[in-house]
Amino acid sequence: MADDEGEGWLQHPPFGDRDEYYDTYPRRDLGELSYEQLAEQRGPLREVGLPTDEDVARLEEALTTAGRKAATTVAVALLNVAMAAAERNREKYGHGQSNLLTAGRPGSWEASTLNSVTWSLGPNIKATRVHPEALQTIEEVLRGWVLDRPVVVEVAENLAAVISRVADDHGGWEAIADRWLVAHEGAETVRNWMCSRAFRTLTEYDAVFLAERNPESLRQQVAEEQKWWLEDEGRRTKSNPAGFANFSRIMSTHVPLTPEKASADEGT
Repeated sequence: MADDEGEGWLQHPPFGDRDEYYDTYPRRDLGELSYEQLAEQRGPLREVGLPTDEDVARLEEALTTAGRKAATTVAVALLNVAMAAAERNREKYGHGQSNLLTAGRPGSWEASTLNSVTWSLGPNIKATRVHPEALQTIEEVLRGWVLDRPVVVEVAENLAAVISRVADDHGGWEAIADRWLVAHEGAETVRNWMCSRAFRTLTEYDAVFLAERNPESLRQQVAEEQKWWLEDEGRRTKSNPAGFANFSRIMSTHVPLTPEKASADEGT
């Protein structure tokens, strides 16, 4: 659950003699509190819930509209909502600290990466790399998740799930990230979070890197992914034709020939 200042609280596991207490993670300076103490000292409290189908549909439409500006637009939206949460606490409690964006699941690697994207990437994105209409929609949804409703939605994992679905449907990481982000030294960290729920694992970024550094690893990864696609015809033709088309293009463009195939071609 989340307290009124934006901290997420986790109940102790249901064994031992402390299971009625809650604490925060990774922050530890607030101590252990019972539900009654939490409600009295840091209330009103809000439970953590799931996003609505309408929220998910709005996010998918906004991300699709943003195209290759999607990832950078998300980073700016996260920054704007984080700053709004901080300003709320500044006005209400006299300090600008708020962890509302990660209150739904504090301490997870997704939450940690979300914070990094918010505060390291978000401030460095120029306006020309942001889709204005998509930004407005994404901000509205995220504000609803953490600021404006009686139930808090866990952001890091739920947002990554929606971004991953859009990436899958439109060709992978490169379909939602502009060329500057793809080439950024922190791109892998951003991609690993934003596409952490993607069905496809092989991206153009991976293929180019592996083709130069480790061709055998690339062949193995392609073989595994090809098996995944071939297991289900509907996956290729109905549920994710764009993803399969992208995989086929990567395979034909970047996968080096096996020694046997190369020899055969040289002899023809």
